[in-house]
Amino acid sequence: PTNVDESNDSHDCTNHDIQQIAEVIEKLAGETNLPCLDVFGILESTDLEGDGLHPTPSGHDKIYQAVSRAVFAMASLN
Repeated sequence: PTNVDESNDSHDCTNHDIQQIAEVIEKLAGETNLPCLDVFGILESTDLEGDGLHPTPSGHDKIYQAVSRAVFAMASLN
């Protein structure tokens, strides 16, 4: 999960809660030997829609850049 804009009062999500969810996902990935890419914190408020939650095209591009770097760095692709 990505970070949210906490200054937006149209939702009640907090980055602290999302970070805890991300930590659980990362732990489960490690326990099941699955790769996990942490994208929390890569988005700025300008990368989020007006709801403060969902990525804009620039936010999606930042996520894509992070994911593609990780995928193409995987040993199985080299």
